[in-house]
Amino acid sequence: MADQEKKRRRLPVLQAPKPEEEDAARPGWHWSVIVGLGTLFGWLLVEMTVVGPVSRGLAAPERSVLAAGIHLAALALPAGASAALAGRLGSQARRVHAIAGAVGLVAIVAAVSLARVGGGPTWSLASALAALVAGVASSLGFSLGRRHPAPEA
Repeated sequence: MADQEKKRRRLPVLQAPKPEEEDAARPGWHWSVIVGLGTLFGWLLVEMTVVGPVSRGLAAPERSVLAAGIHLAALALPAGASAALAGRLGSQARRVHAIAGAVGLVAIVAAVSLARVGGGPTWSLASALAALVAGVASSLGFSLGRRHPAPEA
């Protein structure tokens, strides 16, 4: 029995690369895209699962101000979480990459809505407020998730 085990060939185990080695090849601007996509998909998920049912339950006078706050909170949560992920996993990521990803997403969504619906003072104010909320949330999320020391410029 012992002879059979000695003759048995073993396949080498594939070892996964360490996160530091894998991350070293990823430049900081990749994290802007990752934060933007994470914010987009998280925002859509929160809007569909939480905000929709809550907004339908509000009375008409309460709907405008409270619904705007709920929509902004639905944006801030995934923006902060995506930026925390970038801060935790990205050794080359900086705070500016996280902010650029979240604010860039808001700019793209605002441009698409402008092209589809049209603009106005309310649209401009809502877009600026959404960009501000996304930027602040991603900055705070990046700070909370930061594990690596800031890279030297």
